[in-house]
Amino acid sequence: MDRGPGACPRAFAGGARTRKILLARWYGVCHRWGVKRLLFLSLPLLLTVTAYSFSSGSRTGLAGSPELVPLALELLGRDPGSVDHLIGDDARILDDVRSGRALLGLIAERPQGAAAAGLTVVPIAREETVLVAHADNPLGALTASEARALFTKSVRNWNELEGARSSRLGPVTLVAQAEERPAWGQLLAGLELEGERVRADAIVPDGEAALDAIAADPRALGFVSLGLAEAAVERGVAIRILALDGILPSSASVAHGQSSLGRELFAVLRTEETKLVRRLHAALETSRVQGCIERLHLVPLATH
Repeated sequence: MDRGPGACPRAFAGGARTRKILLARWYGVCHRWGVKRLLFLSLPLLLTVTAYSFSSGSRTGLAGSPELVPLALELLGRDPGSVDHLIGDDARILDDVRSGRALLGLIAERPQGAAAAGLTVVPIAREETVLVAHADNPLGALTASEARALFTKSVRNWNELEGARSSRLGPVTLVAQAEERPAWGQLLAGLELEGERVRADAIVPDGEAALDAIAADPRALGFVSLGLAEAAVERGVAIRILALDGILPSSASVAHGQSSLGRELFAVLRTEETKLVRRLHAALETSRVQGCIERLHLVPLATH
């Protein structure tokens, strides 16, 4: 996922830091008054009150990728300063929600069987990765086998591909995002490249940098989120989205289930939180949440 700055509210984890500040200030007061005995007598009570203030309704635990926290805030209608953010993989997020450490979790794989026990799972959006080339590239489509060959350098020259033989493009410049980016995992899974070595010519930190590199090189091939690519095309950036196996991805087609290099995102809550589940479903229908989904370069799900 490639997130623009200030797309939606941002959350931060401040519980532990605030507790330390409160304790330090209390110790300073007691030290100045010369009542160290008061410090030790009151410390258990202070710890209890402080811990309660961060586990009660005054603060909310949210579990999920840092990039998805803005969406979680919109779904709950919470202010960034009122949450503590818990980070982990999908299994940890499910555990945080089930145990009550987190009120809401956002995950990228629907839990099955015992993993879903006691939880309500709600689809909220799709995250789609697309192949992108320079706007002047005469090749508008690739097959999955051609894409695999290009990313593993089995094919190194555009002119080896049907549809580009008459061009003078020459060697392919592969632009890849850093491995920790979600788009990388979607590319590997969608093209069945797990265990294969992707031989990139340039590795960039995120999707915006990938688009810049591709727009500057007529021989470039890369991958970014669909929302980011569509926004770039609308702005006139010199890139084109490539069809894969005959399907040209768009937000409309992906919303209705046509996906090659994507995944669905889910919100998870405790089933017993019936009021919150109803609020979540209602929030997903609002323009506020739908707008946040789009600004995060995700694809809203079709409502019919």
